Amino acid sequence: MKQTAYASKGWKALQADYIKRDLHALHVQKLHSRLSKDISGVSLEEAAIHYGFLSHSAICIPAARYMQTGVLEHAESYFCLSTLAKQTSCGLLAHNPRWESERTSKLQMPDSITAAVLCGLTPAALNLLAFDRMALEREKTPMWNGRPDTRIDRKQEERRKRRRALEIDLFESLLRQEDKPARRTLAELDSLRYTPSASQTIHALLDQDGPRFADAVALHMREFRQGPDAGEWNDFVLLMEFLYQKRDAYQPPDLADAPAALLSLPECAPSRLEERLGVPLPSFDVEALLPVLDLSKAGPNFQQY
Repeated sequence: MKQTAYASKGWKALQADYIKRDLHALHVQKLHSRLSKDISGVSLEEAAIHYGFLSHSAICIPAARYMQTGVLEHAESYFCLSTLAKQTSCGLLAHNPRWESERTSKLQMPDSITAAVLCGLTPAALNLLAFDRMALEREKTPMWNGRPDTRIDRKQEERRKRRRALEIDLFESLLRQEDKPARRTLAELDSLRYTPSASQTIHALLDQDGPRFADAVALHMREFRQGPDAGEWNDFVLLMEFLYQKRDAYQPPDLADAPAALLSLPECAPSRLEERLGVPLPSFDVEALLPVLDLSKAGPNFQQY
């Protein structure tokens, strides 16, 4: 395995767990098992969960292989598969009038957005952000004793929703390289106490200030490593570094939890995905899937893999 430029104790412990449990082989086995499952006649909910599982398994495979061997071979293909499956899952949920999303204060899918951009599917990343906006509109109503919970502070709830909607707007503008609306949105987010390290990174990106951008990325990485649930790599930093490289010259540091090789993956053509991965793939066309599902069924009555 190649030596990494820097790895925190937490990252090294996570790596040791991946190696001990051979999680790469486990995720490959799970993906192949899910790809072979026939979902004809299942409910919309179950179909959405199935494609969500496919997306999760596919995005875990390159991460697990990297953790165990330091290699990122075919990462773009697995990112592409994960993106297509995520779009399908979201599309099925959007067609389900019964579906309500969980209440959150942040973007629901930063890893999926980053994966889509890194493999050359920026339009798909924008579609995922559009779904995140729809999910915000279809959040579950908090209940108490069978009735809407009136104990919730309305001002805090409005502030939470406004901040999340602004964050969606901000990332859409960044992906489209629309700087003026991005600056306006970021200024409003700052007034709502947006995460300082994220704000500083995006300000430096928009100003194309390389030294300040590097300092902001370093700050974000330090905070990431100190978190209790720091994962394999920092999706936000990778996305910001990728976007900076599209605007100006920037040499990213090659860090264990933000490998520079992920910023130069070859673009993945979805039409060649089955050939590249060597496995038969299901349909990712929501309109083609709807006729084979049982829309009269309700509920995720699925068998756990």
